[in-house]
Order: sequence, then structure tokens, then C-alpha cells
Amino acid sequence: MTGGHELLARILIWAAMMAAMMLPSALPTLSVFHQVSRRHQPQRIGVSLLFASAYGSVWLLFSVLLAWSQWQLGQLHTLISMSWLTVLLFLFAGLYQFSSLKRHCLKVCRSPFGFLLTDWRPGYVGAGWMGMRFGFFCLGCCWALMLVMLGVGVMTLVGMLVITVMLTVEKLLPLSSATLAKVNGSLLLLWAGLLFVRQIQGG
Repeated sequence: MTGGHELLARILIWAAMMAAMMLPSALPTLSVFHQVSRRHQPQRIGVSLLFASAYGSVWLLFSVLLAWSQWQLGQLHTLISMSWLTVLLFLFAGLYQFSSLKRHCLKVCRSPFGFLLTDWRPGYVGAGWMGMRFGFFCLGCCWALMLVMLGVGVMTLVGMLVITVMLTVEKLLPLSSATLAKVNGSLLLLWAGLLFVRQIQGG
């Protein structure tokens, strides 16, 4: 497989993985937008699809970035599950969960009605703008968690399931967003600690 074909394959894998992991938590927001859009601009056809496409384009671009990063790692990726880089990824993701940026983005992601109330824009351009804007808030909430997949492995179903559950719980569970972010952050830091101990024992 040539370099270009290999990169394209990685992009497709990351994009499919992102869709599978983000869809459970994104569906409520897409449903809310569809309902509000039908009420305010019933004459517009395809507005909801444009919102969803703009939202998805943000994650597609992020998938391209992650695929390129993984490609650049080259042979290191075959050893990454046992490397210090994995420990650092989990550590960084865990610490990010306690940041004010994480809390702000998570708060927006958990309140689609509030987002649409304050950021509503009419028409097709407005739908595209809102979809991208909400996508960036969602990305700001979840990007560090997605980096963890560089460590656990893109094709690791258990890792994908764990991260998907963490993302869904953060966005949908009726508890304080700050509390949920800290709980997930603590779990990631614990995970990093376990990997650190394993690396020490193995090294």
C-alpha cells in the first residue's frame, strides 16, 4: 500500500470511529435542532441535514488530523500501547477534564436548547454556521478523550466502548457537568497511573 493510500485508509477508519463514538451523544442535539427548525422556518428544506453536515465536518477535519498524526508516528504506533507516550496521553486527557475550557464546552454540549436560544441564525447559512459552531464546542469538550485512542489503538473495540460510554455519560447523565468531567478525569488519571506502573514493571 502506498503512503497516500495508507493515509486515506487511516482517515476513513478514524472518520468511521468518530461517527460511531459521537453519534449516541449527538443524536439528541440533532433532534432538538430539527424540531426548532421546523417550528421557525418550515419552508426551508434540508436545513437539518446542513446543520448535521456542518457539525460532522468539524469531526471529519479532526479525524484527518489524527490520521495524519498516527501516520507520522509510523512504526511507533505498533508499540504505542506499551510506550511512555500512552501514559502521557492518558495523563493529559485526565488533567484536561479539570480545565475551565472543558467545563465550558461540556456545558454548551449538554444544553442544545440554550445554545440554539442564544446562537440561532436563520436560513441555510445560519444552519451551517450553527452546525460548525456547535461542532467546535463538542470538539472542545471531547478532543482530549479522542487522543486517548492513539494510545489504546484505533481498532481496539474495548477502548472505543469505554471512551464512548464516558462521552455519552458526560453529555446525557442528569448530573452536574463539572462533576461528570471530574469523575472521568479521575478515571483517566487512574488509568494513566496503572499504565505507568505497568511500564515501570515491564521496563
